Amino acid sequence: MIHGLEHFRIRFAQYANNFILVGGVAAYLQLDESLTDEEKIVELGISFGEVRIKDLIEKISISRNTATRKMNILIERKLFERKGKGAGVFFKYKGKKDE
Repeated sequence: MIHGLEHFRIRFAQYANNFILVGGVAAYLQLDESLTDEEKIVELGISFGEVRIKDLIEKISISRNTATRKMNILIERKLFERKGKGAGVFFKYKGKKDE
């Protein structure tokens, strides 16, 4: 059993950047690199229902300031809703993108 657990840890470490923690469960994620940052954020919202700034920094490789700015734009477009305050804040996806 230890061998199996160690194998999992090694495999997870190889693909760690493609995983996101959702409700205490690691879920695999592969974003299309041709998408804009905003489109990637919406894809995360569609896939997982909610995102945190930390997720955007890690999965989209953008700075904290850029992630916050992009989320504020998407909140103005009514695609996401801010929940909580401070370190516990997250953004709930509200629906399909109207274009």
